Amino acid sequence: MNSIVDLTSDEALPYLEEEILERIETIVSDCERGDIDTISARRMTGTIGTRPIFHFTLSCSAHGALFQKEIIVKSVKDEFDVNEVFREHRKLWEGYRAKNVRPIVPEPYFCVEKENLLAMSYERGTSLLKKVLRSLVFRRSSSCRDTFTELGTSLATFHELGQGEKGPEPLRSIIEDARELLKDADHLPGKDRQAIEDHLQGVAEGSTGDTLVPISRNYNDWTMRNFLIDDSGTLTLLDTDAMTHPHFSRYDMIWNDVMTFIMNLESQTRYSPLVGRSDICSLKDLFLEGYLTGFGKVGSQKRINDLLYVAALRIYLSRTRPFRNKFSGRVSGRYLREFETSLLRGSGTIFG
Repeated sequence: MNSIVDLTSDEALPYLEEEILERIETIVSDCERGDIDTISARRMTGTIGTRPIFHFTLSCSAHGALFQKEIIVKSVKDEFDVNEVFREHRKLWEGYRAKNVRPIVPEPYFCVEKENLLAMSYERGTSLLKKVLRSLVFRRSSSCRDTFTELGTSLATFHELGQGEKGPEPLRSIIEDARELLKDADHLPGKDRQAIEDHLQGVAEGSTGDTLVPISRNYNDWTMRNFLIDDSGTLTLLDTDAMTHPHFSRYDMIWNDVMTFIMNLESQTRYSPLVGRSDICSLKDLFLEGYLTGFGKVGSQKRINDLLYVAALRIYLSRTRPFRNKFSGRVSGRYLREFETSLLRGSGTIFG
């Protein structure tokens, strides 16, 4: 079809069925390839923002066996290049497979450039964020311990896959970058900028000239709302769009992603006193423990705290507006004020 189809219209489902059948070889493996008995389709009740999501089930028979393939088709925002989103998603999925590790992302099948559509395998599960909040409210955070350790080790695997294209950078050059950003932070009073500068100076003095910081592909949105978790505790990361977001770095210090997740977790303190702050702090520690176990030794606890501080500061200073939008309005004013206060006292986390 040459025309762009309105995805909210009745034409969308038959159009997408045709697109799927034209690309069947990207979905069905050689050993499964046979006759397509039926293809059923439905528009899912949920949406991504205002964009609809579609679910398809292929019932196939091959070599005397019956099997099904479930496919989800979602619309990618116009500011993204859907071909690039698909390539990065595919590269990530294949990277996990090459390491003989279960891919944490769904298998990507194809994209449709005209309508900015991405097709991938359909994964079952419930929202990780909702499950975690429910556990925190009912004081059952211990049931999430293994999940948060895995969130850390999975991020470490992601960073391991993303290394190699860019080597490590000296910590002092990253600190200088933060200083340049601080000079342009007109929204901060002079005394606050001086306090932050003093903390940066302390980090610089505590490092040697050859202290190197690993650089890797950044995910940029490693947050709980992007994960599904099934009944067995298996995690699936749904949204890879942020890897190509124009506001965020493609390659940067690994601590950016670590700090992004910590901010997302700590922002749940807005539900206090229903959510216990000590429970959130414990889950943060489990996540960090999992990450450091997966990625390897990166230095003393003080060095880790310094790196988290620099990462938090650079996120805040370089992307104040995107930072506020990063969690789709889910960062409360109370948390943001507490986070800013933590930066002034030299900590990247509100529990530091």
